[in-house]
Amino acid sequence: MDYGILLLAGVVGYLSGAVSYARVVTWLVARSEVEPIVLTTPDGGARIVSPSVSATAVRLQLGAKWGLTVGALDILKAFVPTLIFSILYHGQPYYIVCATLVPIGHNWPVFHGFKGGAGQSCILGGLLVIDWVGVIATSVGSQVIGLWVLKDAVLGDAGGIPLVIPWLWVRFGFDPWLMGYAFVVNIAFWIAYWPNVSQYLQVKHSGHLPLPEDALVMFGYDYSFMRRLTPERYAEVDARTAAAARRRTTQPGGPRRMERPPADDQSHR
Repeated sequence: MDYGILLLAGVVGYLSGAVSYARVVTWLVARSEVEPIVLTTPDGGARIVSPSVSATAVRLQLGAKWGLTVGALDILKAFVPTLIFSILYHGQPYYIVCATLVPIGHNWPVFHGFKGGAGQSCILGGLLVIDWVGVIATSVGSQVIGLWVLKDAVLGDAGGIPLVIPWLWVRFGFDPWLMGYAFVVNIAFWIAYWPNVSQYLQVKHSGHLPLPEDALVMFGYDYSFMRRLTPERYAEVDARTAAAARRRTTQPGGPRRMERPPADDQSHR
């Protein structure tokens, strides 16, 4: 093993991850900075605030099209360098090191004061090269667990990351490089993402999100096809939203502005 190439793979991975496409796209489209994520529960009783600079923040600020664009770029900034090292040094673990460092660069970018996102898209981009089947398996598995076991689509959306550990173990055995990759990217993800999760759980446990659909509306996941699946529940959520709006208009001083997430677009990542 050439330790110089190993170091190069890590540096390339980190620097590629440190390129903040959320900031780049937001500046090119709106000539502005990425705004903090501010989500208000449908009943108007609680908020979740996150400074995460991510595709989710761009989606909430500029719309679904640009959020998806950033998500795709975040996947590619992991996929491309990892694939190059995989092709150039086939059979060597350099590409795994590269894939490991991309989400670290994304979460703590040296170019932007070490303030980034959570790296979910970057992890998927690296995993596409390491084992593309794993991307499908962990994504489907997380949604099944989220929807049918936890009854929470929001937690299910992030659940694919911890599933990377058992998936790679079962598929390839206890390979130290792959296990190192799986554990490191999970640690990086949860350190960056946990402040958001803890706020979400606190709001949920306080009773402001009584239905799974409340969370979906708050995060902007209530696409039209989903509303057709459970129209009665969404009607309850819409009633809470309308009641909150009426309360705001009757407060002393007249109508007050409150942040409200878009209802037609939204990770996650």
